[in-house]
Amino acid sequence: MEQIPFRIRTNHPMNPLTKLLFNRSGIHAITALLLTAGQLAAQGDLTPPPGPPAPTMKSLDQVEARTPIDSAPFTIADSGSYYLTKPLTVADGDGITIDADNVTLDLNGFMISSSSTTGSAIQASNHWNITVKNGFTQKFSAGIRLDSCKAVRVDGLTIRGAGGDGILVLASSSFSETISISRCLVAFASNRGIRLGSSNSQTLRDVCLKDCQVSDTNGFGIAITPMDEGTIEAVTLDSCTFARNITTGLYLSCSQESQLRDIVVRDCMVSRNRNQGIVIAASLNGPIEGITIEDCAINGNKTGGISVAAGQDTVSACRITGCNLANNGDDGIHVYGEEARGFYIEGNTLTKTDVSGTGITLTQSLYANYVFRNVCMNYLKGYDLGLGVTRGPIVTSFGNLSTVGAAAHPMANFAR
Repeated sequence: MEQIPFRIRTNHPMNPLTKLLFNRSGIHAITALLLTAGQLAAQGDLTPPPGPPAPTMKSLDQVEARTPIDSAPFTIADSGSYYLTKPLTVADGDGITIDADNVTLDLNGFMISSSSTTGSAIQASNHWNITVKNGFTQKFSAGIRLDSCKAVRVDGLTIRGAGGDGILVLASSSFSETISISRCLVAFASNRGIRLGSSNSQTLRDVCLKDCQVSDTNGFGIAITPMDEGTIEAVTLDSCTFARNITTGLYLSCSQESQLRDIVVRDCMVSRNRNQGIVIAASLNGPIEGITIEDCAINGNKTGGISVAAGQDTVSACRITGCNLANNGDDGIHVYGEEARGFYIEGNTLTKTDVSGTGITLTQSLYANYVFRNVCMNYLKGYDLGLGVTRGPIVTSFGNLSTVGAAAHPMANFAR
């Protein structure tokens, strides 16, 4: 196809606007004019409204209305958010009482202290939806006391020198549930660092402790103890440390027609306690069931690593797996009593530097119990297992292990 060249007829007469459009300086001028018009339009009305300028941003109270607390004792009687403005001290009795639902208390990095070991720094009874966070308590009988409360979060507290229990969570007049305690440090309590308790036929359930540290108490690091027909169930201890306590690091006990069940201890350090590392004890018609201890380090406890007493009532459906027990006095894992049922002990490593004690003991029960794939090193006796225990073969040889026979068994236990 023949191409027809395009030509601009320059001799055609142009009106002034056309000349301006084809002129470079004219194009620049029109562009500037359009930009200026757009900028002026973007500015809005250039005539300000009458009166002084009004604020356009929200105040802090509008974002989150908060009530300051600058003296103690203090009672929170209304729902809302509260915060400390300075350190507070009382002569005796309670520091702050929470007497309302839907309360957030921010200690704001300050300390609540007492001149005595009476009362509680913070206490609440029979209330819902409470958060307490970010601060310190000194002395009192308890750092924080929660009785029959629901949906509570405690985070970032340091509790020192309590005359009784550092943190006390109870169900005594009503059920208590959904309690979260995280990133708390409890030290130098005169009794227990943390106590979970129920009584009067009430239930404490759904409790989670995570990333907490309890040390240097004159009693148990943590005690979980229902009594008087109370029930405690569904408790998780995750990534916590219980160290250098005068008696036992972790104490689980059930008595007086009570029930304790479904407790998980995971990734915890239980170290250098003056008695046992962990004790599980059923007595006086108080059965215990569903205890799981997994992936924990249980080291240097003076009179033993894990001790289970199932003489007076049943301790059943318990798992001890993947734990490292090093240099505990006497025995590593000792389960005694005729009512031990359904224990599953697997994949644990037990070591000592002095030759003494027994690695794993489970002798008296004739019920089904299982011991698989454990390693016991430098104990006077590696295993003491009764007739009711199903176990992998116990291998005591050294050097290159055989690829056949007991050493090759997938459930073999080892002892040296």
